[in-house]
Amino acid sequence: MFLDSDEELYDDDTLAELVKEISRAPSQIGSVAFSVVDGFGNKKCFVSKSRLVLSYSDIVCEKEIHGEFINIYRLEALQVRPWPPYPGLESLKHWGILKYYDILVVDRPGRIYHMDGNDNLTGAIGTIARSKLLAEAMSLFISEHRSEWLKRCPCRYGHYLFYYAMYQTLSGENIDSFKSLIMAFSNGASKKKCLLLFFSLFLPAKFKKLLFTYKHIFGK
Repeated sequence: MFLDSDEELYDDDTLAELVKEISRAPSQIGSVAFSVVDGFGNKKCFVSKSRLVLSYSDIVCEKEIHGEFINIYRLEALQVRPWPPYPGLESLKHWGILKYYDILVVDRPGRIYHMDGNDNLTGAIGTIARSKLLAEAMSLFISEHRSEWLKRCPCRYGHYLFYYAMYQTLSGENIDSFKSLIMAFSNGASKKKCLLLFFSLFLPAKFKKLLFTYKHIFGK
């Protein structure tokens, strides 16, 4: 399992409970996920039931679950996909493994995600600094799952295209960002966010970053 510097386990029993769940799960279960709360106790995810076993086809549209989770993996499950060389988009690994193994999701808090610090890994400042890498990572993520989204839930394709366009904008790739934004808009991404990002394309880079930093205006 993995824990970042802006996270901590929810309580002293979390690790033992994760190990217990993965140890007694059927072999087709490659990982177990517990839910996540922020430093104030607010839930950072959605789970439709208290316990769910989901396959790749179940999870790709994110109807049963979405948001932040903490995962524990079988070692053999981790070996089916290499860890991507991009910080901040772990879904490249998580969703890749789901093509080979199912996941058990338990609606029990397992991780506290501290989002209120300036050095938060996914905060505005960190996102701006890593925007070029995040754009590359999102491009890979979209190319891998595009066909499934278009077949089952085009709006999720639009959702991720929007964030691809946002990362491109923050890294100065305005022309590519505009193309991604048009595709995001036509595939059901938030019209309000798309228009805001479109107008930001005409701003100097410094003001784009200020706009993004202000209350993380394009936040998920």
